[in-house]
Amino acid sequence: MVIIAGDDRYDYKTQIKEKLEPYEILNTAGRAGRAGMSSQGVVIVIPGNITTLEKEDSKFVLTKNWWQLKENIFSKSDQCLTINDPIEYFLDSLQSESDTFTEVYKATLYRLNENEDSNREFLSKSLYYYRLKKNNKLDFFEQKIQTVQKRRKEILKEIIYPTWVLNVSIAMGLEPEIVSEVGDEIERIGFDNIFARTLIELIEIPFDWMNLDINRIKKLFSKTSSLENLLKILEIDKKKFEQNNSIPSFLKIKDLLISWVTGDTYEKINDYIEIKRKVASENYCDKARLFILKIIPEISFIFGLFSMIIKEKTIEKGSNPKNIPLTISTLSSCIREGLDSENKLAFKFKNRHLSRIEIHRKFEEMNLNEINVSTFEELVDSF
Repeated sequence: MVIIAGDDRYDYKTQIKEKLEPYEILNTAGRAGRAGMSSQGVVIVIPGNITTLEKEDSKFVLTKNWWQLKENIFSKSDQCLTINDPIEYFLDSLQSESDTFTEVYKATLYRLNENEDSNREFLSKSLYYYRLKKNNKLDFFEQKIQTVQKRRKEILKEIIYPTWVLNVSIAMGLEPEIVSEVGDEIERIGFDNIFARTLIELIEIPFDWMNLDINRIKKLFSKTSSLENLLKILEIDKKKFEQNNSIPSFLKIKDLLISWVTGDTYEKINDYIEIKRKVASENYCDKARLFILKIIPEISFIFGLFSMIIKEKTIEKGSNPKNIPLTISTLSSCIREGLDSENKLAFKFKNRHLSRIEIHRKFEEMNLNEINVSTFEELVDSF
């Protein structure tokens, strides 16, 4: 149930009451019920002006201000916003020549399948397809599918990379160039060296590599919001960054990540980000929350890329990917969950009700041993 106390509000600037817009009241009314649990709800609206009964033709009826409220607002309840499907915009943009495509468009094309039927099946699940079908314009959709295949081939012709690079590019939605560069770094370090490292030691590889070239950071933290959050965490002015095109304190993110996976609290992580608290709101660990909620998923993605490249290159070499250490194959999940070993991740799977800090504490308290098995499923079953 939702109770709306008034259909107006007081504006302190103009010092007058103003009527709420219909969409504001309808939006509030929409909170009645709960998606997935109840399809109906009750809404009680208390008008801002007093509603009384008037005698009309020997009957008592509500005064006109209630009927005005009903007409102005609730008569519009069946009106919806027009939703534009981004797939439609994407497919329309493919009519341009491929050399005008942005990296986002190229990355999207990489992720589509080389098989025409697979792309048709995927795109037919879109709102755009539904509208075309409703308007008997599926021929138009078929033209778009042909354009997708044509543009995708044009993009792939521009670059000549090994199969493993294209596989990772398609799966991760990244440029083949950056995937190839990460692969070169992995080869430089050597598989035996990487396989012998602990998770904490593995963290050093992508960060030290990214720290050598600002363009690597930009390509892996490709979303504008991701880079902005990174600068905010490191307290770097955006204009200054654009002028200098560098992040001198980037490796501080690596230290924060180590703090996260080794079980430090939000407060400790926040103190590490900002030693001297400047405002009272930082008592709520705002910087730590920003890092954990916004940056950690991006870092987890980067380490997922690292793991996938190792897997694809292992297959390319003719080796069995099952021989890859669990530390590598579970790397992204460990980063996301804030755990520093695959054993703790398996323990977390068995004890999902426990928080990250409790997992670290109980793992140590119970003196659980590191277990060596071939699959993660076996590892989970061992706890």
